[in-house]
Amino acid sequence: MPSAGDYVYATDVQDVADELADSITSWAAGAVSIVPVANTPTAGAVAFGKTLDSNVRVVATGTSTVPGSNLTEVAQSGTTTTGTNIYIYRTNTTSTSVHWLAIGGAS
Repeated sequence: MPSAGDYVYATDVQDVADELADSITSWAAGAVSIVPVANTPTAGAVAFGKTLDSNVRVVATGTSTVPGSNLTEVAQSGTTTTGTNIYIYRTNTTSTSVHWLAIGGAS
């Protein structure tokens, strides 16, 4: 396990989750595919598959060949200990995969 301040390079969210598993016991990771309405924030519901500790924090990132042009935003809202809503904003209707990592017990 890297020490504090070390950089960790990972190929995807699951790699990061595997690295953190030894020190963080309340977490979940996965991906959601969202088919957006063009030029409208569009949500995809995410279920963590288990109940996390309170104060859940979620990190999400979208996969796109044209970030900043067609995919302009990824955000989350309505997070509970069992799930969250991931939002994307695209200028077109291309289905988009969003990988996410949720950590419970954050202070």
